[in-house]
Amino acid sequence: SGGRWYRVARPDTGLRPEEMSGERLRDDMERVSQEEMREWWTKVYDLSKEQCAHRPGARLCKDWNRAPGQAARCEFRRRMTQLLVLSGQVLPFWSPIRDLLPSRPRVVRIAAGEERRNVVGLRVPASKEQEVRGLIKSTSLEIKKEAARLAAEMAVSSSKGG
Repeated sequence: SGGRWYRVARPDTGLRPEEMSGERLRDDMERVSQEEMREWWTKVYDLSKEQCAHRPGARLCKDWNRAPGQAARCEFRRRMTQLLVLSGQVLPFWSPIRDLLPSRPRVVRIAAGEERRNVVGLRVPASKEQEVRGLIKSTSLEIKKEAARLAAEMAVSSSKGG
């Protein structure tokens, strides 16, 4: 099939990683005027900053019964989301964190802050934030104690061995 392939960008989720065939594009999309597209794009772009793409009251949505004024939890096709990312020296904590999280830890790269600084780290579900903080604190103490014990052993063996 020698047809053309296209990359599709959406106002809420950005450029999709996979390509779409011209045939599928014709079958799945509807041709509209530039003005209609601009209006739709702007509306979806503005709404997707803080609102998911589910229809109001959809039972699949985490926010289907959210009270007015309560923070949104659903991130489905939201343009901006808040992520908890554990970055820095995470290897000492890898096993305990892996055991704590409901699924395999996801390594993510994000553009953070006003200056859009690249940060690489482990994505932590908001529901596990306090547990991860406690785990890091207790594991850090264990690592420090083990390092002190090893240093003391090395000092004793070097003074004996000369």
